Amino acid sequence: MNWKIEHILHIVTACALLCIAASCDSGDNDRSQEGDLDRQFTDSINVGAMEGALKIAGNEKQQGIETGDSDIYYRGMVHQAIVNYYAGRPQDMLRQVDSIAAYVASKPDNDLRKEMRRRTYSIKGGFYTRYQYNPDSNIYYYHKALEGLDEKEAPDITSVAYCNLAGAYRSNGKFDISADYYSRGAHIADSANLKPSYKILSYLGLAITYTDMRDFDQSRIWWNRAETYWQDMNLDDKFNYLNNRGHDFYEQRRYNESLIMFQRLDSLLKANPSLEWEANFCRANMTDVYLKIDQPDKAEKLILQTERYFTEVQPNAYIQEHIRTQKLKLGTIRGEYDKVSQMLDLWNATGIE
Repeated sequence: MNWKIEHILHIVTACALLCIAASCDSGDNDRSQEGDLDRQFTDSINVGAMEGALKIAGNEKQQGIETGDSDIYYRGMVHQAIVNYYAGRPQDMLRQVDSIAAYVASKPDNDLRKEMRRRTYSIKGGFYTRYQYNPDSNIYYYHKALEGLDEKEAPDITSVAYCNLAGAYRSNGKFDISADYYSRGAHIADSANLKPSYKILSYLGLAITYTDMRDFDQSRIWWNRAETYWQDMNLDDKFNYLNNRGHDFYEQRRYNESLIMFQRLDSLLKANPSLEWEANFCRANMTDVYLKIDQPDKAEKLILQTERYFTEVQPNAYIQEHIRTQKLKLGTIRGEYDKVSQMLDLWNATGIE
């Protein structure tokens, strides 16, 4: 048989969308109250309070209607799009992004509209990271989000934008370029003494990129540096840390340590049931570890769950392909060679490679 199980799945999700949620002054209105709403929204997302974040976004839209301020209305829609991103509703998210883009394009620029435009670019970049594997689109939209940014005037936004772009290059296999952009983001975050969230983003990115490069000495340095900020991490950061450090151990064939990371992640996600996509992603990774340590029964239980989710609930062709390789490996471990041959014949007949 000329098939092989693929490497374990790992990602950097577009948590930078949250960091870009900084308040902006348009120059023609007092935005202090709206800035407070913006921060409240970001705080809600950071602790996984999606219903609270959605309520804030709805209140912003209502405020925009009552005051006749279309900018505030559409910023509320930006926040709704971000909630839909995390809630696994990409089609709703894309419809909102298209509406926001059409509004911004129809109006003269001000600071808030520029910020909304950058956010829509980041959201689209996140879509092509999380819901459709399309690195070229990632790179395009994250480059667009960087346009017009000034590092000295907006170090927080610039640091995040570099990290987003670095993640896109990493997804495209250009690890040297990725490490360079993450390093830029980290340098800005450190030099400007930004909040821990900005440092976490760049440190995690560097750790994951060095894992990709199989430079485990360097990756360990950045994993350890990121871990010092564990108490400052939001749920998305913790997902990234545990999922990708589990991958790092897996690549080193340190499977028991890898399993510990995924078990920690599984416990974290069980405590946050709204993160259904992340929970199934974690199970797909745990399946690989169970196959490696010869626990096929546990692997099969997880395969049944993840195959249903990524086929029926949140279809993802990339993960479906990964699950097919897991089923082949499972059949081989059990010596079910006739079943494996049937699966291969079926997939060849339907054009699946």
